[in-house]
Amino acid sequence: MENNVKYANLTNGETIAYLEFGNISSPPLIMTYGNFSTKESNLPFVPKLKESYRLILIDLRGYGDSSYKKVPLSIEDLADDINFFLTQLKIEKTSLIGLSLGCTAVLNFAAKYPGKTDKVVVISPVPFTECLYFTKIKVKTL
Repeated sequence: MENNVKYANLTNGETIAYLEFGNISSPPLIMTYGNFSTKESNLPFVPKLKESYRLILIDLRGYGDSSYKKVPLSIEDLADDINFFLTQLKIEKTSLIGLSLGCTAVLNFAAKYPGKTDKVVVISPVPFTECLYFTKIKVKTL
């Protein structure tokens, strides 16, 4: 599997590093990861997911190959980075998968940008009191 890192320069001055797999005309799926990890930690998911999606593994600000020019003051800043990233790649709507810390970023993205969100999958979410998702959207538990 070839891993050519690509970079998107965001309007806020940050640069997001990412890996892209699958067909560009397939539905987009953005994947994030847990704390102290990088986009490469999601490589085991690639063989299956690239069959059905335009799979994009991103490094959040300050992780992996992405920039860290300005310290994010909240998880909402990471959600904004995802929004700027999608705008740069001309993706109007996407599904997202978050793992651990990545859950809070994708949940905040979904709460702040519901029109740009198709589906959200969270794996081992970490509770953050500042998570917009829990304050703006009624959470249904099983």
